[in-house]
Amino acid sequence: MTVLTTSTASKVVKIDTFKGSRPDRPLYIYLPAGYGDDPSLAYPVIYMQDGQNCFDTFIHDSFAHSTWQADRTADLLIAKGVSHERDIWGQDVAHDWDWWRQQVVHHLGKTFG
Repeated sequence: MTVLTTSTASKVVKIDTFKGSRPDRPLYIYLPAGYGDDPSLAYPVIYMQDGQNCFDTFIHDSFAHSTWQADRTADLLIAKGVSHERDIWGQDVAHDWDWWRQQVVHHLGKTFG
C-alpha cells in the first residue's frame, strides 16, 4: 500500500492489488484530514470510475499525466466550508459497479478497521 499526504493533511491511499472476485487492480482512496481520529464518525463516500485519473497525488499513474484533481478539489471545498468531509474511492479502470460495491464493504474493514 502506498500513502501520500497532501499539504492539508488529507491522504490519498493506493492499494496496489485490490483483491476480489475479479482480476486484481489498484484502488485509490482519498481520506480527509482527521480521518480515523474519532472511530465513531462515519464519512459519506463518493465512488469514481477510473481511479488512476482521480487524484493529483498519484499523477504518475494517470492517463497522459493529467488528473481530475479530486483530492485538491475536496480539500479546497472543505477549507472554504462548502462541503463536509467525505471519502472518495476510485477503482482503476474497471466499470463493474455491482461487483465493486460488494468488494468495497468487504475490504474496508480489513484495510482500515
